[in-house]
Amino acid sequence: MKYLISVLISAALLTGCDLLNPPGDIIICTVKTKENQACSPVLSLKSGELILKGKDLSFELTADYEACFQSEKIKFTGQYEQRGQSHIQDIELLAQEMKILDEGKIKDFPKTIGLISLNLKSNKGHFVDIWATTQAYGKSDDLPANAEVHCQSELTEH
Repeated sequence: MKYLISVLISAALLTGCDLLNPPGDIIICTVKTKENQACSPVLSLKSGELILKGKDLSFELTADYEACFQSEKIKFTGQYEQRGQSHIQDIELLAQEMKILDEGKIKDFPKTIGLISLNLKSNKGHFVDIWATTQAYGKSDDLPANAEVHCQSELTEH
């Protein structure tokens, strides 16, 4: 009986390990909010390109962030973690560095900047901008909108 429980737990864990990005793959995603969103009093993501590298579980997000009277092109780099269920992949972007491209400033930035929920069959999902939401806390009642994500895989040569 104790072996049966171990086998069932192992099978359940392996079933949930249908990973989006096997080692060596590169996933490229476009991230974009809907066009008719009202301006935000704090910087929030409007559009960008997200590159997920399966070999070392690293990411690069180069994005346009906008507020009512401000815009910045920002590049975040760091690691990501992925957790999967049957056809949904959850990805947490853990930034280690932030670079404001217009100014050339680089900052250490050790924090979660976003969460992605991706349907593996359609390669579409949603991005929740954690960084913008934390900036808006206490400054605005309107939290930044979620963005839509569309991904495609590029196999790399080993």
